Amino acid sequence: MKESQVIEPAQADIKSHNRISKVWLIPFVAFAMSAWMVLDTYYNSGPDIVITFDNAKGLKAGKTRIKTRNVDVGYVDQVLLNDDKSGVIVHVKLDKQVEDLLHDNADFWVVSPKIGRGGISGLSTITSGAYIEFVAGDSHIMSTQFVGLEHEPITAKGVAGVPVVVARYQASVTDVHRDAPELPELLAAEGSIERELQIGAQQLRRVDHAGA
Repeated sequence: MKESQVIEPAQADIKSHNRISKVWLIPFVAFAMSAWMVLDTYYNSGPDIVITFDNAKGLKAGKTRIKTRNVDVGYVDQVLLNDDKSGVIVHVKLDKQVEDLLHDNADFWVVSPKIGRGGISGLSTITSGAYIEFVAGDSHIMSTQFVGLEHEPITAKGVAGVPVVVARYQASVTDVHRDAPELPELLAAEGSIERELQIGAQQLRRVDHAGA
């Protein structure tokens, strides 16, 4: 009688793998790229500033640009009414390159097409839309809160010029009511003429409530 042979079950050859699956590299790389983009945006983003105006004529959130020396340096992020609804608050995002130009006496005004006695200005905005012009100030104090000008200044900062106040005496106080509101400002293009050459422009015309 033959002895029965005992067949031992085959042993599986199990090898341990300590390496990380390549599949897990995909979310890791995506996370690393996202983190880098967030940090890059944080360190390279420019300042956020607020400009107040009487109205938002020509201003559009996400579209209206900020320019200085014909260089695009930012855009309007939000346009909101102020607390008492008497004006508007414009939130602006600027490029980092102009961060050191935000002196507290910097000027901001809206550039749009205007027609006056001196001619037509702002024609380039007919197709591109209005934009906010920015001129750096010369103060030693920096700021992120500004009051926008309602009209372009006759003489911008850094441009030679002499401001002159011209007064016209009224014969009688009754000619101009003391409680009358301030007269509308004249267009900046309306100027002074000397020997057929324009040598200046009127920036503001108003009633002297002191009666001088």
